[in-house]
Amino acid sequence: MEQGVVVQEKVMQMVRSWWLVAACMLLGAAAGWGIGRVQTPVYEAAAEITVSIDFTRTGALTDAEEDFAVGVVGDLIQSDAVFEAVFQQAQAAYGKMDRESLRQSLSADRYFNVWRMRARDENPQRAAAVANAWGQAAYTALSEAVLHAQTAYQWETYLDGLTSCVGQSVGVEPAPAQCGQGDLDELQNEIQRVGPLLRAEKDAAQGILPWSTYSELRQAEIPTAPVRGTTAVLMVCGALLGALAGITWVWSGADKAVRRGKARG
Repeated sequence: MEQGVVVQEKVMQMVRSWWLVAACMLLGAAAGWGIGRVQTPVYEAAAEITVSIDFTRTGALTDAEEDFAVGVVGDLIQSDAVFEAVFQQAQAAYGKMDRESLRQSLSADRYFNVWRMRARDENPQRAAAVANAWGQAAYTALSEAVLHAQTAYQWETYLDGLTSCVGQSVGVEPAPAQCGQGDLDELQNEIQRVGPLLRAEKDAAQGILPWSTYSELRQAEIPTAPVRGTTAVLMVCGALLGALAGITWVWSGADKAVRRGKARG
C-alpha cells in the first residue's frame, strides 16, 4: 500500500514538473541541431539496374518465383568479387583508400524490380564516381553470370537427354533411334564428362537464372545537396535523450533539492 502511495506521489511530481522535462527535451534537440550543423556534409549518389524476366521462356511464374529471380541479383551486386572490382577502381582513381570505410559507404536497396546502388562521400563528385563504378562492375558481373546460367541450362537439357537415353537403352533393345548409335558405356562416359561442366557453369552463374535480363545501367548523377535527414535524426535523438534525462531527474527528486537550495539562498 505504501509503495502504491509512493508511486502515485512520483507520478504527481512528474505532472507538476512537466516544464522541466520539456526544457530538457528542448536542450537535447538544440544540442542535436548543433552537432548536425558542425558535421561535415555527406553526399549520396545512386546508380540503378532494372531486372526483367523473359516470360516467353518461363511461362507464368508465381510471386515467390519472380521475387527470387529479382532478389538473387542483390546477392551478386553485393558480392565480394564486385566490391573488389569497385575498390580497385576507386583506389586507382583516388589513391590509397581504406577498404572497410569504402564498404561502409556503400548500400544497395531494392524497389520492386529495380536495384539501386548507393555511395556516400564527403565529395559529391567522388560519390557519383564510386556509385557508377559499382553499377558498372555489377552490370558486368550480371552479364557474365547470365551467360553462364544459359550455358548451364543447355548442359542440363543435354544431360537430361543422355539420362533418358540410358534408361531407354536399359529398358528397350535396341535403343530408340533418337538416342544415337552409342552403346551404354559411351552414354555413361558422356554423362560423367558433362556433369562437372554443368556444375562449373552453375557455380559461375551464382544463382542467376537463365531467363533474367537487365536494362542498361542508369548512371548516377553528381548530387547537388547533402543527404537530408541527418540533422533531423540528431535532433530527435537529442530530444529523446533530454526527455529521459528530465524524467530521471524529476523521478530521483533532484529537482526538489535544487528548489530547496534556491529557497535557502
